[in-house]
Amino acid sequence: MREICLHLFRGGSLALLALLTGCTLGGDISDLELYADEVNARPGSGIPALPEFKRTPLYLYQAGELQARDPFVKFYLQQEEESNLASEQINPEWQYELSERSKEELESFELDSLRMVGLIENDSGRWGIIIDPDRVVHRVKVNNYMGQNIGKIVNITEDRIEIRELFQDSQGRWGQREASLSLLEE
Repeated sequence: MREICLHLFRGGSLALLALLTGCTLGGDISDLELYADEVNARPGSGIPALPEFKRTPLYLYQAGELQARDPFVKFYLQQEEESNLASEQINPEWQYELSERSKEELESFELDSLRMVGLIENDSGRWGIIIDPDRVVHRVKVNNYMGQNIGKIVNITEDRIEIRELFQDSQGRWGQREASLSLLEE
């Protein structure tokens, strides 16, 4: 049985090989050659003439007189100039808060998410006890920072922590507002 299968396999593969080689060796391609000669004999066509362009009237750009934004200056460069002008108007006592000082840990949280849970008072001063959203307890004192709006602690009383926040309006001007954290009653 094995010899018969082997014989059929050899015979089938030889027939397939003969069929494939017959397609390429004995084929008549004279009609293809005639078509190629006909296409090559056709005269070439010229390149069409360019269309006439209409002249557009000149326009004098006068947005500078209207104090509009210059479209040829990158917008972020204009924003830097505006912020530089706004930074010149900053209150001098805020320079430290707005400078590249290292951020304190509680400045990564929104002020609304922080809770005052207690107070410690000893010889070294008065400390507020704050719990953050991750349930981590922090100890803060006057002149520490908390919240994402450059909130500086200005006073700690028995029932609240008073904070001065700096904010920037839509024109880039800086201002301050008062905020506080009240003692969480349980």
